[in-house]
Order: sequence, then structure tokens, then C-alpha cells
Amino acid sequence: MLAVRSENLKRTLSAPERNEPVSGSVCEMVLKRFRGMDECPADWPDDWKPLGEPLVRRESTIHRLVSERGSRSICVKIINKPSRKPKDSSRLYAALSHYHSRSDREKGYTVPQPYGCIPELGVVIMEWVDGITFSEILKKQQFSNRKRHQEIQKVAGWLRWFHSRSELGSETVAESGQLESIIKVFKERRGLDKAAVSHDAVLGRQLKKALKHAGVLRGVEMDTAILHGDFKPTNLLFCESGAVVGIDFQGTRRGPVTQDICRFLIDLDFYRNLVRRSYALSPGSGTNDFEVFLSAYGGKAAGISRPAFVHLYFLAILSALVHQRKKFRPGARHRVRLAVFRSIARQLSQEISPEAAPAAVVPQSLSWLFHPRMPAFSLSSLQFPLEWAVVLLDSELIGTLMSI
Repeated sequence: MLAVRSENLKRTLSAPERNEPVSGSVCEMVLKRFRGMDECPADWPDDWKPLGEPLVRRESTIHRLVSERGSRSICVKIINKPSRKPKDSSRLYAALSHYHSRSDREKGYTVPQPYGCIPELGVVIMEWVDGITFSEILKKQQFSNRKRHQEIQKVAGWLRWFHSRSELGSETVAESGQLESIIKVFKERRGLDKAAVSHDAVLGRQLKKALKHAGVLRGVEMDTAILHGDFKPTNLLFCESGAVVGIDFQGTRRGPVTQDICRFLIDLDFYRNLVRRSYALSPGSGTNDFEVFLSAYGGKAAGISRPAFVHLYFLAILSALVHQRKKFRPGARHRVRLAVFRSIARQLSQEISPEAAPAAVVPQSLSWLFHPRMPAFSLSSLQFPLEWAVVLLDSELIGTLMSI
């Protein structure tokens, strides 16, 4: 995973705690090797110094180095797993080189500039990008539709650029095997503890709904391309120069572009308040971020029918739920995330193939809950954010929160 910003990284153990060489000695060895390589720029500074502690993750360790003479900052990424060092580092360097050389300079769509790779050491040297993540922007613009939509359009444009820099293809979505792969992972129970499978009954019911309405995807054609693989708000940086820089795309693979799109929209929902989430899929809504994104992205994705899109989004949520279950780690944050996922899945399961079931009649007195327009409601002399009402009426979510 390409990491170029400390705020995007979950720090685990530091290098000394893992009995690894300290940052300075590791980077000195790496840079010494790099200076003797043909890829090393002629003006490469010789006064690089580590800035802060290395950021250690399960798959890689990130070192940030700065040069006072050159006023530059670089990222030295080292793959941790010995057996994957050559393959992962070479693959990442090739991807960075491919996309950076095809940057859209006019619109500012790009990726970090790669400088070099030492496969036997599992090292990739690249530029360090300073900027604000899209997730931070979303938090600041919760109630500003115009500004948020402008940024969402930029994100959609970046993803369209990324996909278009590989050979575009086309396939029938129903034949992509996404649902089959979800079921396969769901049925794999080896190594899972009791807590990890505690919600299998809920997931099983949702998978049956997905199978029941899978016919809605029959005949739907979708563009295929090299996917980002982990496209979410924390993996996009907005720079002061106006550039939009994508990071963390080591999981690239070929597939329908809707997999990247739906993956992003799931996390986009998490950075919205719960009220907006409750009607995010409402067609024609003035705050419908999904329609804004699809319209800005264009291509076949923009012309997909609403039932087909809802089903694909539902599959993306089920995939996230099942994979979260597989890598379960006990903790409050994980349980809350699962509860919110299930809440969204329940909402979507009611929208899949709506012609198969009669529409529910919403009493006029409760219509404000399903299509809220006010930011808060009052009870006696107290003011409550309206999203609290949505949380309190979701018994499964509130039960999870209270059990933490």
C-alpha cells in the first residue's frame, strides 16, 4: 500500500519495538545503494535526514526523509514480508511510473512521483506528498452541498482519469463473479473465532436477498479497467497547488469500474451525517452525492439503471461486511462499523428490485424521518441533532453501541 502521508497511516509498533534497525541506519543503507543506480537523479541531495519515527504497518514501513539543501521531502517505503519484497516493490514502482507519466497536468490528476526501486530490499523511493485528505474535507463540509459536490466531482474526475490510463474493456456485470466470490469468502470459516461469526445469520439472510434479485444485473454492460483496489476518501490528497493525488493503490487488479465506485461511495456515506445517509439514494434529491459522483464520472456507469446500481452497491457492502468478518479483531470501533454496515445493507435490501414488492406507505406524521429537511428537532426546551433520532430508532445499532 502506497502511503505518503502520516495521517493516513495506522501506526502499530515502532522499529525499536520490533528489534529492527533504526530509521537512520536503514535509510542510509538504502540511499547508499540508490546513489549507485542509474535511476538516481544527477541533482540528488546527499544530506537526507529522517523526520520523525518510522511508521510501521503490517505490510510495510514508511520513512520520511528531508533535505535542507534541496528543500525536498521523500518517502522510503520498505515491504516488511521477506517473501513479498521483490514482487510487491516492483509492482508498486511500475504502477507509480505508469500513472505518473500519464498525469493530467491541466486538471491536476496524478500520483506521487517515483524515484527508484530496489526489489531485493523491497524498497520504493517516491516523493512525499503534502495535502489534505478528502475525508478531512468531507468532515468540514457536512452541511455545504455546493462545496462538497464540487470536491466530489473532482474525485470522480480523478477516478475516471485513473481508469482511462489502462486499457478499457467491457463485460456483463452479472458475469463478473463478484457475488460468487463473496459467498466463497463467507463460507470460509477456518481460523475465525466465535465473535467473528456471531453475525453470520444476518449476513446469510442478506446474501440470500442478493441472490434472489441477481437477475436485475442480467444484460447490464459495464466498463472494465485496472482498478485502484482501495479507493476511499482517505486515499486522495488535495494539494494547495490544486492537484488531486491518489495513493494506496497497491491492490490494483482488473474488474468492473463499479467496484471502485461503490467502494468509494460506501466510505463517502461514513463521512456524511446519519440523516443524509438515510436518504442518500433518493432519486433527484438535492443532496444526493451518489448522483453527483456518477454524473461526473460519466461512461457506462453514469447510464446504469437505478435498480442495477442499487444492487451493485448492495454487493459492495456485503463484500465489505464479509471481509471485515474474516479479519475480525475485537474492539469497539470494529463493532460500530459492522453495525453501521448492516444498517445500510438493510436500507438497500428494501430498494433492490422494488417492483418485486409493494412500496411501503409512510405515514405523513413520520415522513420527516425518511426525508428530513431540518438539521435538528426540539423536545421540550432541549435541542437534539436529527441524526440522533435515526440512531435511536436503529435498534441494532444502538444495541451495539450500548454493549461496548
